[in-house]
Amino acid sequence: MTSKRTINRTVELMLTVFGVWPGISCVLPYRVFWVTTLAVNQFLHYRYFVTHFHFDNIFDLMDCMSSFLEFVKLMFKLIIFSLKQRKFIEILTMTAEDWKDCSDNPGVELRETARRAKLSSRICNGLIILYTISALAYVFGFFLADTDVTDLTAELPLIMKMKYPFVIDTQHKYRLVLATQSVFVMVGSLGACLFNALFLTLTLHVGSQINILLRWLREIGSKNIEKTHDSFVTVITKIIRKHQSIINLSEKIENLYSYIVLLQFTSNTVIICSLGFLIVTIMKASGSYLSVLLAMK
Repeated sequence: MTSKRTINRTVELMLTVFGVWPGISCVLPYRVFWVTTLAVNQFLHYRYFVTHFHFDNIFDLMDCMSSFLEFVKLMFKLIIFSLKQRKFIEILTMTAEDWKDCSDNPGVELRETARRAKLSSRICNGLIILYTISALAYVFGFFLADTDVTDLTAELPLIMKMKYPFVIDTQHKYRLVLATQSVFVMVGSLGACLFNALFLTLTLHVGSQINILLRWLREIGSKNIEKTHDSFVTVITKIIRKHQSIINLSEKIENLYSYIVLLQFTSNTVIICSLGFLIVTIMKASGSYLSVLLAMK
């Protein structure tokens, strides 16, 4: 039996956990919790950046900035979805209406919509697994490392560069901090995956409706219209309505994601420029060594 839903159940569950799925109870505590938690996380990043702001720590500062921007993007996405909740509900309503139209006229339309929904579900599951494995692989090495927490002169290796308001001088505290940061890494990774997967799902759904519209256009003037007892005017009216529905859905998705895409572009530009600065710095520091290598070629 075909599952008549556009959004993957896992994606729906994650949206519920982040407090942006429509209709959930106690939505305000969800949002207050995430905004407060992410704000504290960003404040600890900011403290590290301020206290370690020196050219000698450029690599650690870039590491701190990259994770800081990641959580800024996540917080911004949650705020956008909270402010544009009605727009998100309208998008979900329109996708549900598309499924209803396909159910009323089962055939190629239903198969096309279901095929794209199944494809998006598989891709979303793959993305979630990939992001989860990447996050686990990133944090796993910190737990295996043999770190001397009693040496207060050396900086402890942390998963994320943060400045805590307390001294980490015992193994228990250090493990607790690593566990907390691991949770944050998973949250940041799955948060980034979630909104990308949702955008992919909605895009594929729009694509399926466009394919249905193209099929109807190809059938104009063919014998299929006579076989289904549809008049030419009825088919044209149905095509116009479907075309307008696709335009409206696309505009709503664009309105929901426009600021998110802008933030994504800006943050990625900052990260790329920072990486370029690091590469130039490394080349400048090891210029004589590179000159020797070039001379040997």
